[in-house]
Amino acid sequence: MRLLPRVAAVGLLLTSSLVTAMPAAAQTPTPTTTPTPLVVLAGAGEPGYAVNQFGPAALTVTTGSTVSFKANWLEPHTVTFLGGSPRPTPADPKAPVPSDPGQVVAYDGTKYLSSGFITPRDAKPFQVSFPKAGTYPFLCIIHPGMDGTVTVVDSGTTSTQAQLDTAAQQAFTPAIAALKAQASTLAAKPVTQTRNTDGSTTFRVDTVGGFVAPSDVQQFFPPSMNVKPDANAATSITATTTDTSTGLSESAASISDTSSSHSLGRSVR
Repeated sequence: MRLLPRVAAVGLLLTSSLVTAMPAAAQTPTPTTTPTPLVVLAGAGEPGYAVNQFGPAALTVTTGSTVSFKANWLEPHTVTFLGGSPRPTPADPKAPVPSDPGQVVAYDGTKYLSSGFITPRDAKPFQVSFPKAGTYPFLCIIHPGMDGTVTVVDSGTTSTQAQLDTAAQQAFTPAIAALKAQASTLAAKPVTQTRNTDGSTTFRVDTVGGFVAPSDVQQFFPPSMNVKPDANAATSITATTTDTSTGLSESAASISDTSSSHSLGRSVR
């Protein structure tokens, strides 16, 4: 019976040795995930209509976030942060040219940054990261009135993708409706004829629709017409575009002929 304590001690020693000798279980590192950039749509549309708005025009993100700007319709746009530079005109040669091609630029508001022309055919969206809190306006060079703002905060409430998608549809849907209403108005306008003092006839039509600033109708009105020229005098067709935001019209095209009929579709005499 005196041997029992010794046996117990030896067993305890062996158990302790086994526990000490067992290697620690390997720890699986916690994967780090990069937040998915929020997506802002540049424009929208349907055949014959172009909505020149950002969807949405305002969003709030946390410091260090990246925002993707994605073209949403065939009409080209730019996403341009002026950074204190003068706004280029739509005819400026640098309007379609990206300032930092192929790069995700960390933008702090101190320099000019532009996507150049973006379209749905682009392989990648235009992306900008924001390392510093602040308010950063952006615009489309070729569509005055198409602009937006990114607000960057260190903490607090920020935008979600679901909120951005909802806001985009709330902007695009009534814009399309307004364009269709404008198209109906233009389609109802008659082609006017003027008999000139020299014996010629001038037909006046609206051509590529009109603007519901900053968006536009991209259709011919009427969509087709047939004009039979006068035998001994010129027949001319003068086309105009109408800007419904200003009420101004400008001459867009003029066709004159004394020898043959031009098929534009609808018979006008």
